[in-house]
Parts: sequence; C-alpha cells; structure tokens
Amino acid sequence: MEFGVMTQINVQEWLDALEKAAYYAEDPEAVGTDELAKIWGISQALVRKRLRILLDKGLAIPTSKKRRTIDGRLSTVPAYKLKLSTSNKGPKSRR
Repeated sequence: MEFGVMTQINVQEWLDALEKAAYYAEDPEAVGTDELAKIWGISQALVRKRLRILLDKGLAIPTSKKRRTIDGRLSTVPAYKLKLSTSNKGPKSRR
C-alpha cells in the first residue's frame, strides 16, 4: 500500500469497529445506579445516597460503562465498582 492511499471503508464499518473497541475496554465488574437499584430493591435516589457514603469511605471506585440509548446510540454513563480489600480477613466479629 502506498503512502496516502486508503482502502475504502464505509461509515458502518467504522462505527462497528469503534463500538467493539469501546465494548472490550469496559470493566465487567462496574455497575450502574439502575442495576444497583434492582439488586438492592430501592430507588436510584437512595442508591446514590448509599454510593456517596461508600465513595467517601473509599470503599467504591467511580468509573463508567457504555449503554445503548433508546435511539440505538452508545452513551457513557456513570458506574461504580467495589474496592476489594487486600487482606484475606473477613469482617470482624462484634461479640
């Protein structure tokens, strides 16, 4: 291939390639507030309050993930993951 010569690639091929790149870069352990609301069985407002506590204590890490919007576009939304302890000890007993 000569310098400056490109093979033809259509817009959809570009979009597909970019979507795949974004998909594989995503952290599979990250969860959004909507997912946490379903898991915990509470409102998203209450999830955000609980997340603020976890973030302030350093127990959660903010990140982001991709979501497909209702019109089919990919959008980046806030997501969170728990910060894992480096020790193998479980929670302390309160006896």
